[in-house]
Amino acid sequence: MDNQNEEISLFQAEEIFKNAINASLLGILDPATITGEIASLKEFCSKLKFQYLEQESRDKFLRLLFLNSIDSVSRKDLDALFIITTESKKELKLLKQELERLLDSSEATANQVIQLNKRMEARRPEVDAAIEELKNLQAEFDKLVNAPENESYKMLLDLNKMIDSYDVGPDEAIRIAAEDLLRDQVSLDRLSEQKRKLEAEEHQTNSHIEQLLTKLRQLKSKLQLSSAVTHDNSDPEQLHAQWLRELNGLLQKFTPEGVVIKQVEGTYLIQSRSTEITLDKDLKILLVPGRFASTQELNMINKLTGEQRFFKLLRLLARVLSP
Repeated sequence: MDNQNEEISLFQAEEIFKNAINASLLGILDPATITGEIASLKEFCSKLKFQYLEQESRDKFLRLLFLNSIDSVSRKDLDALFIITTESKKELKLLKQELERLLDSSEATANQVIQLNKRMEARRPEVDAAIEELKNLQAEFDKLVNAPENESYKMLLDLNKMIDSYDVGPDEAIRIAAEDLLRDQVSLDRLSEQKRKLEAEEHQTNSHIEQLLTKLRQLKSKLQLSSAVTHDNSDPEQLHAQWLRELNGLLQKFTPEGVVIKQVEGTYLIQSRSTEITLDKDLKILLVPGRFASTQELNMINKLTGEQRFFKLLRLLARVLSP
């Protein structure tokens, strides 16, 4: 930009104007600054004075006077220059009027945008609260729809979504829903059958445990009766060995098929296929494969007494030795 007596040079006016316009369009983050940009443009456009044309006319006239022969300047040239200057002034005036009209319109639009932005900012908390409430309602709705007692309503909603999403007719949507329902029914029947088998196995296991408990009570009664008999001249080791033989014989009577009980160095070794359980002479658990019971569970069973320990022990044996 060339400054001469605070005036903008005519030769760079168009370039400077375009640069100023482009700079104002780089991006406005705050709508309230729009009015400032428009005011700056107004101030800049106010410098588009008729003096540009006067300066241009003066420059041309002076060039004709000093660079060329005085004889080359005629009245006709001056009249032609005057006509061109007059027409240019008119065109410039029209352009300035159009520019001012556009600036006024832009200023009105900017004020409207600022007002709308203020109202939007004022209502923003309300909108955010509405969005949060909508999320909560959606979560509550999903919870209600997915509840087992509302399965029929969920099917109707899925049917409606299918019609809207896949652009299918009601008959086709019902057919697709019926196929999905049939597949769900097959899966449900399969799960029901598995549940029935598990319940039957649990019932059988509980029955077996109850039988073992009954036999254990009988065994305990016989052991107490046997221990009540006096053996004045008997060797304690012989008595203990006899007690172990009797206990082993009684255990063999209700041992399931495929299960072997061995007495090894004062302990009982219960074998079933590749699984082994080791008990001491007081029937406390010494060793169980880790995949069947944790150390914490074994310690808990060993700390129990009476029928509670026998019941827990039998449940563990049933779990480990079951086919």
